Amino acid sequence: SRREQLDRLLRSIRRRYATAEVIVADDGCKADRTVARTHNVTLVCTEAGSGLGLGRNAIVRRARTEFMLLLDDDIVFSEATDLAALHDALVRDPGAALAGGCYDD
Repeated sequence: SRREQLDRLLRSIRRRYATAEVIVADDGCKADRTVARTHNVTLVCTEAGSGLGLGRNAIVRRARTEFMLLLDDDIVFSEATDLAALHDALVRDPGAALAGGCYDD
């Protein structure tokens, strides 16, 4: 279920980045609010059927950090996940608007 996927993603983030600000956009606000509270994340509800773009825009508007990482709920961080290279690339090139990487399926 989406709730289980979100819980798995958030658990994996918290294992690697315990204090990171995490904002979850929920289309129709169907996610279990308990999952959000359990992982200390901000839940932003959007109108049902409003779509991915509106949700991501809501996250961008809500974020207060210099950089952000947008993920889908079917991603899981592994022990090898290290966002430092992406962060360093953005810091090194202040004109950069985006840094990307790859992941294993």
